[in-house]
Amino acid sequence: MKDSVAVISKFVGSIAATTSSPIRFDGAVLVPKAAATDFLPNSAILPTPTLGAGGLIVSNSYDVTIAKGLVGSGKLVKEGDATLTLTGTHTFTGGIDLRKGTLALDPNVSLANSTLTMSGGATLKLKFTPGVGLQCSLSSHTNKNFGIM
Repeated sequence: MKDSVAVISKFVGSIAATTSSPIRFDGAVLVPKAAATDFLPNSAILPTPTLGAGGLIVSNSYDVTIAKGLVGSGKLVKEGDATLTLTGTHTFTGGIDLRKGTLALDPNVSLANSTLTMSGGATLKLKFTPGVGLQCSLSSHTNKNFGIM
């Protein structure tokens, strides 16, 4: 480890909620081995993950949730056929590249500082709570799938 920052270049598994060192994804590829609603849990014990310039690729064959807010200047890339669910507040500024599968955003998720690029065949699902306003701006192009759950 350099300066007590875990720089992850390749990773298979899930992130332990007991990690005490800062987590920095910079050119990382995460490949979950099983479905997990707590893949990156919103735990006070888990440091806030930072996306470096190389970003983070989530290549999932299993449905996973990232609840801990991501920060930094890197990009989040979604690959794989399964669903990646984001919850919480994410302030990373590198944007999201939805190449394959489904990206689901929970009602309270905030991506105010990010842009979303979708490839044909990828799906964006916006979850919402009845009686609570839904604030989003979407520009649709051909072959894009949007769903509100």
